[in-house]
Amino acid sequence: MMNTERFDRLALELAHCAGLASDDPFHETRVMRVNGLDTLLFYDEAFDPERLQIRMDFGGLPKELEELNALMLSVLSLNFVYGMGGLAVFSVDSSNAHLILTTQHGLDTTVTAQDLLAVLQESHAQAVSAWDELNANGFL
Repeated sequence: MMNTERFDRLALELAHCAGLASDDPFHETRVMRVNGLDTLLFYDEAFDPERLQIRMDFGGLPKELEELNALMLSVLSLNFVYGMGGLAVFSVDSSNAHLILTTQHGLDTTVTAQDLLAVLQESHAQAVSAWDELNANGFL
């Protein structure tokens, strides 16, 4: 079974696979810049030892009320589709008012750093697709 100690070793191996320097902030924060997005690997053994959340930061919300309302309507509509299984949803980080896409992934002791890197790439492809859908709907 996965646990915090094993996840920390996996994250260290992931950093090596991704070519991050030994002093990269990822080692402390678990935030990595992937394809232009700050990406947090969030693992909480007490909450769910078999699940990893990947949170991709799309930046701050629009300041104009009309743009904000349009974005929120679009995000809620996308959540209706993507969130059916609860595996990918948009939310707003209350600490900084940034739009976040969270994807959830099974995690066990057989997952390698290469597997995790592939999961990150897949999550980003999903995030870009969702973002493009928001743009195509004229909300951004």
